[in-house]
Parts: sequence; structure tokens; C-alpha cells
Amino acid sequence: MNEHEYVDVERAGPKTVITLDNVEKRNRLSEGMIADLTAALEAAERDESAAVVLTGKDGVFCAGADITSFERDAKEALGGRIFGGSDFRVLFETVEELEKPVIAAIDGMALAGGFELALVSDFVVVGEDVEMGTPESKIGIAPGVAYVRLTEQVSHYRAMEIMMTGASFTGAEVVEMGLFNAAVPVEAVHDVVDEYVRQLDRVAPVALTVIKKIANRHRGGEDRVVANLGVSVLFETDDAKEGFEAFREKREPNFEGS
Repeated sequence: MNEHEYVDVERAGPKTVITLDNVEKRNRLSEGMIADLTAALEAAERDESAAVVLTGKDGVFCAGADITSFERDAKEALGGRIFGGSDFRVLFETVEELEKPVIAAIDGMALAGGFELALVSDFVVVGEDVEMGTPESKIGIAPGVAYVRLTEQVSHYRAMEIMMTGASFTGAEVVEMGLFNAAVPVEAVHDVVDEYVRQLDRVAPVALTVIKKIANRHRGGEDRVVANLGVSVLFETDDAKEGFEAFREKREPNFEGS
């Protein structure tokens, strides 16, 4: 019996598969989804799998934050404890600090927080045609994790293009930019992931842990503090308030630059 409401967890041979399972909401990161996903990752830390696989279902990985799920007003909820504060930070840090590899199997759209969930994973395999990107600027805010991760992994100019325009890109396009491990036909994503799992299962777990900790030693820290501060400041603007209202009302926002 699955103990989580928003994710399914399955141990399959040398891997633990965590499937985001709230497709009606496009697997958006609600408070419940964040809590379930974090708990499932922490449990996977203690099992004997060689790797943890994060994936979605029915053509959706994760479409970002579920703005409509928060009972508090947008500025308080998203600018405070959720986006700039503990919930998202704990989730992303759990992925980065897990003492085993985390593989994102992206066989459906991955936007905003979903795209960033891929950015903090250790291996990422994407479907060639899946939709990816950071559309936050279109509602008057900015991505938090991508500030740091994108500028580490692609050129400054590509990072600015992705974050500033809020445009969508295909899996093939982001891999061509230098992100992630591979872009393959969507039906082959899990086959490629399984091959990575087989390779990881043949090496010493303690070596994987040390490699990951050393490789991630510079991640976060001061850069993450600055990024969180920048995001929090944006939530105080009139443009952010207008962006959230427009999103909820399904209309184009009218930004005034304040």
C-alpha cells in the first residue's frame, strides 16, 4: 500500500523509482507534493538501492509550483516559506545531498520547479520533444535554483536566454546547449536510465557517495543565499502580484515595472 498521496514509490531491482502522481494538476509542486517527495527521498536514502529515479507519468514530469494550492496569498506563500524558504530549499537540498545518485527520467513536460528538480539531479535523461524551461519571468518573478545551476552548466548567454525570456525549449535543445546527459526518443528514456542504474550498481556505493559530496561541495552556500534574496525581493513587487492574479484569471498580465 502506497503511504503517500502524491507520489508512488516502487523498489525495482537495484533502483528505487519515485513517480510524481498528481497528473490532474500536472504534477505541480503543491505543499503536499513537496512533503511527499521529500519524505520519499529521505526513505530511499535508507534502502539498499543503488540509485533513485525521479519520474512522472502520462506525459508530465512536473509543471512547477501549484500556485492555486496555497491558501495564503501569493506573496506570503510563495515569497516566504514556500519559494524563498524551507519547503523548496529542503526538497532541492535533499536531492543534492542524498548519499546515492538521483536520476531524473524526464518523459514529459518539466517547467519552472520541475525543470529545477532536474537541474539538481545527478543524471538526467530527457525525451527529445518534451517541453522544458523557466517561465517564471512571465508572471513577474524569477527561478531560484536555476540562478545558480544554469550559470554553472551552460554559457552565461544561454542561461540569460532561458531565464529572461521564459521561453520553452525541447529536451533536444537543452541537451544541445550543454545540459543533462542525453536526449532520446521519449519511449527510450527509461531504457537509458536503466542502463545508468546497471552501471551504478556495479561500483562501490561509498565511492558514489564521496564523488557526489566532493562534486557538490561548491553548490549552494553564498550563491544560494543571494538567489533566495533576489527571488524574495521580487515577490514584494506590484508586477508579481499582477502576474499571479493574471495566472489565476488565465489572462495576459499588465506589468507596469513596479
